[in-house]
Formats: sequence, structure tokens, C-alpha cells
Amino acid sequence: MISLGNDFSLDFTQKLLDRIDALTAVIAEQNQRIIVLTETVRALSEENTLLKEENALLKERLNKNSNNSSKPPSSDGFNKPAPKSLRKSSGKKQGAQKGHKGKGFSMMQTPDEIIEHLPLKCLGCPNVGKCASFGATDTRYEVDIRVDTKVVAHQVLSFACQKENDKVLMGEFPANITGTMQYGDNLKALAISLNTVGMMGIKRTHDILSAVFGIPISTGTIYSMVKNCAGKLADTVEQIPI
Repeated sequence: MISLGNDFSLDFTQKLLDRIDALTAVIAEQNQRIIVLTETVRALSEENTLLKEENALLKERLNKNSNNSSKPPSSDGFNKPAPKSLRKSSGKKQGAQKGHKGKGFSMMQTPDEIIEHLPLKCLGCPNVGKCASFGATDTRYEVDIRVDTKVVAHQVLSFACQKENDKVLMGEFPANITGTMQYGDNLKALAISLNTVGMMGIKRTHDILSAVFGIPISTGTIYSMVKNCAGKLADTVEQIPI
């Protein structure tokens, strides 16, 4: 039998203990992460319940009008009947009159989309693309807007670092991401602009954001956005001479 010696035995035991310590540290960090994730899930569950309740309330409000509730006709918004004009016809043709200097808008940028319209007789013809083409003989522009709601999910990633004995390294959220669910800067800017520059009340601002973007934002949240913005501008406002 070959003796390995006491030095080898002690060295192997020390390495084994170091490995156990490293694994114990990893387990401790994983347990801490499980606690954090469990708390996050609990908070998200509570927030989800609140959002469902708020969504149900908003749907109930949107379905109410002057016909099925005590709301006045002036609150019907876009659902109200089209007003009938009391003006009498002048007998003139629609549009600008002769001699009027036009002020129509011109193209501000390259079109985002080009739709080509073939002659009706070309539709379904087997010779499409084979005939001599004269290109676009006329162009008309349609200027429209897009209303999109953007949801960004910020995820913190974790890795077992080989350079640090498999120590778990976790990423960090940006400084401005402070809650599990929050509103972005563009939405805040629009809400504040509608309420201040647009001189719309908190309730009207809430109605527009909810109807156009489908965002369940409360009047209290809009009030907090305006108040926080005013607080950040307080020092600047004091320096502006009256």
C-alpha cells in the first residue's frame, strides 16, 4: 500500500472544506434571492388584484352614459350625437374660394410606407410585372398618427461567477426604476402637459389617457405626477424675475 502522507491528506481536507464553504455561501445567497422573489410575487399578486378592481371600475364608468345613468348628456364625450348646425347654406362650393391663398401642409419627411395601386384590370392578370411600366404617374400623401402603448420589462440577471468561486453576481435595476410597476417618462410628460399646458382637469386628463391608451391610471397618480414636477421646478421658478 502506498501512503499519501499527512500533507496530502490535510491539503485535500482543506480544499474540501473551502469548497463546502463556497457552496454554503451560494446556498445562502440563493435562499436570500428566493425570499426576495417570494416577496416580489406577493407584491405583484396584490397589485394585480388592485389593477383588476380598478379595471372593472373603469369599464363600468366607460359603459355609463346619459341614457343608462344619471350622468348629464355633456359627459357622454365621444358617444354624444353629432351636433346639428343651425347655419344656412351660403350657396358657395365647399373648400377654398377663388383667389384664396392656400396654406396646405407639405411633406415633412420621407414616407414611412408606400402602397402601390395597380390598374383594376391588372389584378389577377398572369402578365403582371411583364408589361412595360411607367412607374408612379401620380402620388397622394396621407398623414396620420400612431397611438401605441409601450411596456418595458426590466429584468435583473444572475450568474455564478467562475472567477469568484461560483459567487452569485446579480445585476441592478436602473436608478429610475424603483417599483414593480410604474409609469414611464413619456406618459408622465403627456399627463403633466395635458393638465398644465392644455389646462385640462385631473379627471379629464384621466379620461383621455384611459380612453386613448387603455392605461388604468388613477386621478391620484396624475395629481402626484403634476405635484412632483412642480416640486422639481420650484427652485427654477423662484429664479425667474417677475
